[in-house]
Amino acid sequence: MDLLQQDTLTKELAKIGKALSNPLRWTILSLIAQCEKPVQRIAEQAGHPVANISIQLRILLEAGLVVSRKEGRQVLYFLASDQVRAMLLSVQETASRVHPGARMVVQEKFVDENDILDEEYEDLVEQINSGRVLLVDLRPADDYEFEHITGAENIGLHEIESKAAEIKARNVPVVVYCRGPFCITSINGIKLLREHGIRTRRLPISVYEWRQRGFSVTRAARV
Repeated sequence: MDLLQQDTLTKELAKIGKALSNPLRWTILSLIAQCEKPVQRIAEQAGHPVANISIQLRILLEAGLVVSRKEGRQVLYFLASDQVRAMLLSVQETASRVHPGARMVVQEKFVDENDILDEEYEDLVEQINSGRVLLVDLRPADDYEFEHITGAENIGLHEIESKAAEIKARNVPVVVYCRGPFCITSINGIKLLREHGIRTRRLPISVYEWRQRGFSVTRAARV
């Protein structure tokens, strides 16, 4: 590869780096990694105006990180591929190890000493299938319906208070998960459940990571 070709490739790679340099764009990518969404839904979940989200989506589309399709009058946005999803996870994991600021935040906010470990996953599947563990998906209903770990029940974070007595009455340990290892929802979820005296642990991976490990997921028919 000559210098001109190398320079051209470097410029194209820099477009991806630029697309990832904005915190809001990271939020958008995290949201649409769960399921395809219209701009209005992304804006609602991200807490930003639709116009701002549209601008950021155009940048992500130009970088090849996001794709879109029309469904009726809506345009739905989703990650371009599982390779993009894997890249995002890799960047997050690398940052949590090598960047002092990111490492400190992860250690303080995104780690629980009772997290389910990799070597426990097969046992967890058996416990879910036999009803000895209640697996709870804390994500919004549209994310759950699009794809979820087989056997999981969808209970949103906002529903825990009203359903705590019902969950406790089942008299089995609870395992929760959300968007992945850097999703604060699961950390907040285990705190709430433990406050109600419910034995709770966290599965610190995403549905995608669970699927990549060869375990079963349930997907919407259109996926």
